[in-house]
Amino acid sequence: MLPSSLLSLPGRCLLAAVVLSWPAGGTGAPAPPDRGNPEAGWLAEHKGMKKTMAVTLRMEAGAKVRRTARGLWLPVTIANNTSGEVTTTLAHEWHGGEWPSTDLYAAVTPAGAGKLRPFHPVYLFGEPIGKASGKVKVPAGQSVKVLLRLDWPGTGSVPAQPLLEPSAHGTYEVRLLLVVDAGGKRYAVGGPARVELARK
Repeated sequence: MLPSSLLSLPGRCLLAAVVLSWPAGGTGAPAPPDRGNPEAGWLAEHKGMKKTMAVTLRMEAGAKVRRTARGLWLPVTIANNTSGEVTTTLAHEWHGGEWPSTDLYAAVTPAGAGKLRPFHPVYLFGEPIGKASGKVKVPAGQSVKVLLRLDWPGTGSVPAQPLLEPSAHGTYEVRLLLVVDAGGKRYAVGGPARVELARK
């Protein structure tokens, strides 16, 4: 499990939220995603993964992407509104080797673009000492606050196209996808939510 000191943030930083809601009875039968939707592309690479409409992901519209000397970040809260514990794997950005394992994905598309960008793994802001990836347990009725690094360039040996370029100010639509485990793995999608990247 990742140390809580790496996950917690002051409440005033909260601009976006991911809310998990997992009722005891059934998961329903969600409609398949439309072609061109980032979810469809993700499912093509994760065949057999079941979707649940009982898990909802919400982000606050108008959230601001924060600029720092070490990169761009967007605050997100993962809240468990179920009657039991849920777990997920989250990972911090890392400097070398293969990308760390994570259950969290993001698709960031300029507002008004004709084609939606696909989901890519998204990592927590800042590089920890020791292991980058770990299980995060969210007890019933509690939440975890995290920062997402949106301009992570990948590792030295496996570079990545950043989800958001620091020089590309403007309005973006952010979609999230999270895989959670509560007696079985399922995924949920949320968004789009519009966020702003201001000029320097």
